[in-house]
Amino acid sequence: MPMEGENSQEDIEESDNDEGNRVQSPTTDKFQQMLDESQTIEFLITKDGIRRKSKSSKAFATKYADIIEVDQNQSTEGCVLHRIAKARIDDVGEKYASLIEWCTTQKMLQSVNRTSNYTPLHTALSEGNHSFVDKMIQIAKGKKSRKLGAGMISATAHSGRNSLHLAIEYSSKYTIELISLYQEYLNEPNSTDAKAFRQRVQDNHHTPLHLIMDPNQTYVQQYDQDMRLNVVKALIEADPGSLECRTMTQKLTPYQYRLYILEKEIRETIIAKGQNSTLKSRKNEREIALQLRKKVDDDDIASYIRMFCISRLPRDKALKALYPPGQERNIDFDLPGLQDQSISVEYLDNLATHLQFESVLKYVALPKLVVNSHREDSKDKKTKGRGLRELTRIFDWLRQNHVNKVIKVIVVDDGDISHSDSAIRDAVSGLDIQYWDWKKTDICSDVILEAAPDVKEVALYSSGNNAVLLGWSSPDGFLKFQKVLNSNHSQSSI
Repeated sequence: MPMEGENSQEDIEESDNDEGNRVQSPTTDKFQQMLDESQTIEFLITKDGIRRKSKSSKAFATKYADIIEVDQNQSTEGCVLHRIAKARIDDVGEKYASLIEWCTTQKMLQSVNRTSNYTPLHTALSEGNHSFVDKMIQIAKGKKSRKLGAGMISATAHSGRNSLHLAIEYSSKYTIELISLYQEYLNEPNSTDAKAFRQRVQDNHHTPLHLIMDPNQTYVQQYDQDMRLNVVKALIEADPGSLECRTMTQKLTPYQYRLYILEKEIRETIIAKGQNSTLKSRKNEREIALQLRKKVDDDDIASYIRMFCISRLPRDKALKALYPPGQERNIDFDLPGLQDQSISVEYLDNLATHLQFESVLKYVALPKLVVNSHREDSKDKKTKGRGLRELTRIFDWLRQNHVNKVIKVIVVDDGDISHSDSAIRDAVSGLDIQYWDWKKTDICSDVILEAAPDVKEVALYSSGNNAVLLGWSSPDGFLKFQKVLNSNHSQSSI
């Protein structure tokens, strides 16, 4: 909110909390006079390709030295940029662009007011002065100003908040632009400091990413749903390391903090239904766990973070970001030591008592093996003699253990008898596979298209059959894959 004495008579609007018109002080009158006169001054001139201050700007600086050269340690208002950032002026960044550019020295940008330790950018964000924020971003985008801009964004107030914290807490429409600006600086050869993304608020150690995890906060709700998710994506893409930062008391990463809030909502619903007396019962805890799984699957932010961690982070980092110590889940499934062996469904059921799968698996890798069952299902009887169905049982077992997405499938199926096309479709349909490596020679492209319509990469194994190769490359083959990014081809024999 504007401080008393800063409201102008014309284009500076009165605060909503003001009661009537206030008498303008001489200082405020002179401040407005300075703003008005600044529109007639050419502050910077270019001579011989060099930008420098003009003579008129030097005279201007002398005339208004009591405003421009104010000692920040003696002022609760801060420097002239603070006052412009706080002024209720429409399009202030555009209207006084020349004055703002002239004032944007490192000293000015990083100067703080005495009360809150806010920089001019902090002030503009907290006041919702979008035009001023936009002007700061445009100035900082200059190649020579990027380091200056990075310092402006990472500077902290007394609370430990930096410009990214404040942009989120005040629902700034320039949040993503500020994130991108800081990321551009980090991408420069000599820049390795990601502190703005990992800076923690003093009282609870919340990073900017933690701040946007709580859907119940008013400032989060003021973003629309797409904007919330886009801010999360921008923060994570800019600095994946922030996914491992933890809060002070509960030691929760951003993802764990999101799940804590979602679980809290589930527990509150149970209490509201009068089931709190048995809240700690084993049955209730199982129900809470199942509800939380579904809620995470339906939650765009939680599911995005989980997918990012599993698909793009090294395994150890993904586990740290996703789970508290001792509560890790299996994020992949591999049976490499069972090549050409026989296992039973009972073996799988026993294995399930020792494993807890995440809903999304990084990969499933299966060797050539036999899966025995005491009873044949109807599909086994109908397809007997037409190809194998062994691995269908394993994928069904994974579904029974709450797996609903597999990023990459790796299957060895190169024996004399391989899995039938229908068995392959039944095994992996609906698992949203993105990387396909099913080692079956001369597999039909339609099988892959039907089983994994959103596949991004396919590994193919050819016997050298020209008819199959022509089919793969025809308009009715892999050209039908609109989303396929890459196709690897291997000849098994010629």
